[in-house]
Amino acid sequence: MKADTEEGQPLKGNEPSSPVPAATSASSTLKYMALLVLVLQNALLALVMRYSQVVPTPTRYLATTAVFTGELLKLAASFFLVVVESGSVAGALSTLKTYTVDQPVEFLSVGVPSLLYVLQNNLAFLATANLEPAPYQLLYQLKIFTTAVLSVFLLGKVMTAKHWQALLVLFVGVGCVQLSTLEDKGDGAAAAAKGDPLLGLFAVLVAVTSSGLAGVWFEKILKQKPGSVWVRNVQMSLISLVIAGLSVYAKDWPQVTRHGFFSGYSAVVWAVIVLQAGGGMLVAVVVKYADNILKGFATSLSTVLSTVVSVSLFGFVVSPLFLAGAVLVLGSAFLYNSADGAQKAAAGGKAGQV
Repeated sequence: MKADTEEGQPLKGNEPSSPVPAATSASSTLKYMALLVLVLQNALLALVMRYSQVVPTPTRYLATTAVFTGELLKLAASFFLVVVESGSVAGALSTLKTYTVDQPVEFLSVGVPSLLYVLQNNLAFLATANLEPAPYQLLYQLKIFTTAVLSVFLLGKVMTAKHWQALLVLFVGVGCVQLSTLEDKGDGAAAAAKGDPLLGLFAVLVAVTSSGLAGVWFEKILKQKPGSVWVRNVQMSLISLVIAGLSVYAKDWPQVTRHGFFSGYSAVVWAVIVLQAGGGMLVAVVVKYADNILKGFATSLSTVLSTVVSVSLFGFVVSPLFLAGAVLVLGSAFLYNSADGAQKAAAGGKAGQV
């Protein structure tokens, strides 16, 4: 109780107490602003990416070049934040030299999550080309499972019974969502417009596996080695640019030389690139100012928002099976994040007693 009083209450005496509420208010404002932006970003990315894949256009843009351009934007933004942290461009370059040129082995270790993130981003375009935004977002919640399991093996995370219960609910919900996408594909042009749900599911499964492994690997690097998250983001973007560039060359180089690197780009495509590039950086801000439970709420709200918009924009039909699956998936995310919060609270209580 003494520690709580000293940390949570203003000091007695003549010292002013206004800075504490002001700081708390500023932190609360940043937290909810970050969460609001995350809700909009998650919903808009799924919707705009899907729209960019199905809207009639003379020339279809190349997903590989979009991923490369997104990595370039992330590199620029991360470098800017390193400059802010260091206080100058010279300081930022010196910091990056220390963690990159002077420590080449550590720098190359970042290559694993870099490769996985490039794979994930490319698969996201394939998934949204074959799935409506709402099923795509719900199926992508399988990332909770892959991240949890990989965290147990790579980070030594302890899973409680509530965690496993949440994952079981997640599997049932995802099964309902996937079955709902197979209920009524239609035929002819309608089926072609909807895409192949099984191919979309495959893309999502590989994407959430690569995303989960990349996230856990990156977290392990941040926890075990020095260096700020923005320095590590710069390193990842540098390696990702090389990998993404090789992907462009291997897969789409004939089209690039024939039509141009930015062929088929429009305002919608640029919106996809900016939203995808800003997603990872935005999560870092949310994790800093919020917590996992609020982040889970944000994900759920974004899924609901994208579903509502999909009904009017893409004519998406919310079937009873899809609705049941959505409730289970969103409920599992809430249960899992609640279990995380309870686990951290219990750990904090034990630490306080010691």
